[in-house]
Amino acid sequence: MNKRRLIYVGLGLLAGIAAILILVAPLVLAGLVAAVMAIWGIVQIVNNPFAGVLGIAFFLPFERIGGVAVGGSNFRISQVIALLTMLSWLWHKTRRSKLQFHFNPTFWPLFVFLLFALLSILNAINVMRGINVWIFTAFTLFTSLLVADLVDTRHRLWLVVKVMIGAAFITSLFGLFQFVGDEIGLSPALTLIRWGWYNKAVLGMTRVQAFSLEPLYLANYLLSAIPLVAALIVVQARGKWKTAKLRLPFPLWFLLGVLVTTGLAFILTLSRGGYIALAAALLVVLLLAYRDLFSKRVVMLVLALALCFGLVMAISGKVSSKLSVDYLAQRATTLIASTGDYERLEQYRTAYDAFKVSPLLGFGPGNYGAYISGVYRGAPTGGWNIVNDEYLELLDEVGLIGTLALLLAVLVWFVQALAAFGRSVLLEDRILLMGLIATMVGFWVQYVTFSTLYIMHIWFVFGLGIASSRLAPRPNSSAITEG
Repeated sequence: MNKRRLIYVGLGLLAGIAAILILVAPLVLAGLVAAVMAIWGIVQIVNNPFAGVLGIAFFLPFERIGGVAVGGSNFRISQVIALLTMLSWLWHKTRRSKLQFHFNPTFWPLFVFLLFALLSILNAINVMRGINVWIFTAFTLFTSLLVADLVDTRHRLWLVVKVMIGAAFITSLFGLFQFVGDEIGLSPALTLIRWGWYNKAVLGMTRVQAFSLEPLYLANYLLSAIPLVAALIVVQARGKWKTAKLRLPFPLWFLLGVLVTTGLAFILTLSRGGYIALAAALLVVLLLAYRDLFSKRVVMLVLALALCFGLVMAISGKVSSKLSVDYLAQRATTLIASTGDYERLEQYRTAYDAFKVSPLLGFGPGNYGAYISGVYRGAPTGGWNIVNDEYLELLDEVGLIGTLALLLAVLVWFVQALAAFGRSVLLEDRILLMGLIATMVGFWVQYVTFSTLYIMHIWFVFGLGIASSRLAPRPNSSAITEG
């Protein structure tokens, strides 16, 4: 039997086995496919750590779906990939006998923050929780340093951006399927909605969460894509995408489709904090792209998009009163509208009182809930109390010094990004920086309404922004002609 015939026989046998497994044991086939893909992915990451960055970028939205709960913590695919990438990254550097890293101006403020967060564990009510949260936080912040160092060319930078936009589009499509499926009564085994929390029977309408743990986390994740897509559309519609090396990463019609899809999924999260954050992010895009707004083509495009959203919302409002424009506007602009809002205000007062007890070091990472409940070991039955304001929770848990160190790192990030935006002579760099700056503004605005610091996609974008600022060439720089 010759080699070619042997290959055909082998492929036929594999196809036959796959057909039998599809009919008899589809889960076994899915497991085998997943195992093969995992092994292939590990090999790629070991050979090239940057492959891990692309993997993290794609799996960022896979939180509840794609995660495994262990000991009260949710381990996600993106975290596993990040760990593998870190090990490969450090191995490649030590193999070359060069532990050299690209300059990162946020390193020392982040180091000081982690140092004081570690010291604050001395005051922790629940020491084990403090240690666990510190490890998660340090790991997530270290991921931002990893991304900033491995994304070392503009070609790599735009590869990551393409993957992020694609992942956001896929996530939003699934979110829209989730909404329609739950509204028409499909099984939660198909929609994967968090039953008893966000399905139609509980709230009167479905709150989209896609792969995320909660709708507000999905809204926060979509902030990593919507401002950037909006910036790309504005500049492309103006007709100013003219570069020698890089082309538009996606055609305009696709970007419009992504914006409509992600925008609808975002609206259906019904996240009030998300609405306010997105408004702030889009305002930043408008301010930074003001020169490109005064164009007949841009105005017509904005009007067309507004009309499209208006028609969708008008039709949706007929289906459910909670999808009407009046309801959504009321939800976005009314600060106190329910018992839950009054409970939030009470949490703010409690958090401020707790801060006054230990203002310098706080009560340790993740220990605000332990301080309120007095739980020294394990976790309370109903879960940990949170402030729903990351700034107040930071003050309570790591104290004033740690909080100021973290905010200094964020301030340095914005200063560097704005400086790079102002000096860059390449349009593609300015567009990317515009989108990343707007996204980070959205993240830190939404942090007023929820409390979780170690969110992977936020610090991934943080690292991407450092890389983008570093790679933005100065006038007359040789980097202008390099990829």
